[in-house]
Amino acid sequence: MSSFRDLASRIVQPISGEVAPFKTGDQPTGWLALDGATVSQSTYSSLYAQVGLIAGGNVSTTWTIRTSGTASAIFALAYGASTYVYAGTNEAIATSTDAITWTLRSTGYGATEDFQTLIYAGGIFVLGTIQGGIATSTDGITWTVRTSGTVSSLYGLAYGASTYVYAGDNEAIATSTDAITWTLRSTGYLATEDFRSLIYGNGIFVVGTTQGGIATSTDGITWTVRTSGTTSSVNGLVYGNSLYVRVGNAGGIGTSTDAITWTVRTSGTATSLLTITYQSPYYIAAGVSGVVLYSTDAITWTTNLQSTTNYRNIIYAGEIYLLSGDAGVLRTATAYSYNISTQFKLPTSTATTDGVSLYVKT
Repeated sequence: MSSFRDLASRIVQPISGEVAPFKTGDQPTGWLALDGATVSQSTYSSLYAQVGLIAGGNVSTTWTIRTSGTASAIFALAYGASTYVYAGTNEAIATSTDAITWTLRSTGYGATEDFQTLIYAGGIFVLGTIQGGIATSTDGITWTVRTSGTVSSLYGLAYGASTYVYAGDNEAIATSTDAITWTLRSTGYLATEDFRSLIYGNGIFVVGTTQGGIATSTDGITWTVRTSGTTSSVNGLVYGNSLYVRVGNAGGIGTSTDAITWTVRTSGTATSLLTITYQSPYYIAAGVSGVVLYSTDAITWTTNLQSTTNYRNIIYAGEIYLLSGDAGVLRTATAYSYNISTQFKLPTSTATTDGVSLYVKT
């Protein structure tokens, strides 16, 4: 015997996207609970056409411009101690608790100092400068200048195996256990080699050079030069989903499962890429002339031009993507924990009354 509810549904003929209350747990045929579940775009195509991705838009197209408080190029981003920090040219540095409202800070360097690299690791922020400077902070507000042992420009910082490592021009590379006292090291490259990127992932430090070089180390002290498959500058590195990915000039991209053997990939752009990050399920790269690319496997890439700004850095932190560039540009985008190419997320709603929940027609 048909229930009154089923009879009513045949008479009224609700349309896709219509919301109605039903007894909690008693889900009628052709309806889905508004519980924030992730569902298939193809299975529920009519509903997807009505509600979209829900979480705020496709990561490749929806980036919100934020007010940074500076006109300087923002080269470096980090997140730690519930605080976002950016750093850039002309001693530009600022903090934020939400990546929206920013407060300018000072490190003690003069306005002629340019900041190039920044990390949060081991409970401290570590900052590297274009004149070889190092500064540290526990909160991103109060900074202490350290002695780095080099005057070469620093472009990379990483932390792993209880060791901080910096890398920069003229084969400048050093290690520290506290980010205060630094010991110079050698990678085996000549002093004419400039380092542009540095990460620690899956137990390995990986450094990239301006001539396409790649070197690896388990401790930051002893390094082995690898064959990268490119002669273009390795501007950015990331490790995610059991894969190392490098990005560089002329749209260069390469992948490796071990940081030793690299496979050249096709990015779909000839524009230079300067930065890359990973948050499941997406690799997102950005670079010159506002190019932004995303991929779920680092092999097939989708390109989207956001603006004419040169993007310098991108990170994932605090459930958002934060993207920075020239002229003080900052953008944020919603982070997705599902594949936006095939899935979408239902809205979330609490029960309207005791024992009653809201459902949406598929």
